[in-house]
Amino acid sequence: MEAGVVIPVPPSYGLSEEANKTLSTIQSLDFNKQITVLRNAVCDMGIDPLA
Repeated sequence: MEAGVVIPVPPSYGLSEEANKTLSTIQSLDFNKQITVLRNAVCDMGIDPLA
């Protein structure tokens, strides 16, 4: 964490085309909408961060 790395990723790792499209779509949203989309994704997995 001190180095600013949460999860080490191998240098050769690359996202799939679908993952890149999804990430680009989320990045294109304004900040508040990004938070809403990601919060909803977490809630859909069964964890409610606001509960």
